[in-house]
Amino acid sequence: MTTRRDLLTAGMGAGISLALRAPGLAATPNFKIEKPDVKIGASVGGAGFLPVYVAVDHTWKPNGITGDLYTFRSDTELAQAIAGDSVDVACISLDGLVSLIAADQPCMAIYGGFNTAAFAWVSAPSIKSWGDVKNTSIAVTSFGSMTDEIARDMMMKHGLTPLTDVRVVQGGPPLSQLQILQSGRAQAALLAPPWTLIAKSQGFNLLATEKDEIASAWPAEVWAAKTKFIEEYPGTLKTILRAHVAAVRMARANPSLAADSLANALKIKPDLAKATYDALMPTFDDRGRLPDPKNMAIFWGVEQRAGKVSGPWPNSKFLDDRFIKTFSSWAP
Repeated sequence: MTTRRDLLTAGMGAGISLALRAPGLAATPNFKIEKPDVKIGASVGGAGFLPVYVAVDHTWKPNGITGDLYTFRSDTELAQAIAGDSVDVACISLDGLVSLIAADQPCMAIYGGFNTAAFAWVSAPSIKSWGDVKNTSIAVTSFGSMTDEIARDMMMKHGLTPLTDVRVVQGGPPLSQLQILQSGRAQAALLAPPWTLIAKSQGFNLLATEKDEIASAWPAEVWAAKTKFIEEYPGTLKTILRAHVAAVRMARANPSLAADSLANALKIKPDLAKATYDALMPTFDDRGRLPDPKNMAIFWGVEQRAGKVSGPWPNSKFLDDRFIKTFSSWAP
């Protein structure tokens, strides 16, 4: 059995091999998968990866993918794994990919469609307004992460100075952030469903949402790989994307199936998985498109305020769109 320690030693973070189960995809593609045992990484365990969990359960195996999904604790861990060639393909936030490219790592996004703006500032019951936030703390995934940047933008929008008025705590994956909030070690956490739903049921307040405060759509995750892998294994990437497209469509057509995959992956109750599915499913685009220009401009503004970029990047700097452009030739 591969342990988390083994994976960390290999530079791969917290690896979790998910079972490959039911049949999922018919029709023979006109290309071959060069690397069936491809290693695929996801930044954290969260509902934003719903299509990935459905693919693992239902469409990877029929497509010939025999590799595992490795779930990490943050974008930072996954970025290290990509840089060190411990994973071949990543489902990573665009923010995380920007950091990789800015560090001169030869990586590119190949597909989007995870346009979820689902984070919320979840606060202790005593914090009912932004006036109560000063001199408290908030848990985020890690410093410099997408959750960190969104939280800081929310603070500044309400006249608060990050690190001076509000302390930022590195909390790790979403479940760990929720536990920090529950323990009182932080008075808030930036969370998405299902963790927001759990927190709300326990009496915590949803002080603000990403959708209302920041943007209505967000490039939460993208499929990405090193440029060398893109050139050498195009059939493997088409296979992953073909399975992904099938999974999005399957999830859309069969809510109970998708909710089951989510419940199994996150170890949550079926009713909570279904509520989470209902909240997030409309944000997934099987054509791999990024959010509209208005929301992408907001994203680049957040990146610029975080000091990661000097201005908006053209798509050509971070996106190899060959698979998006040739969708009809490989999609199911």
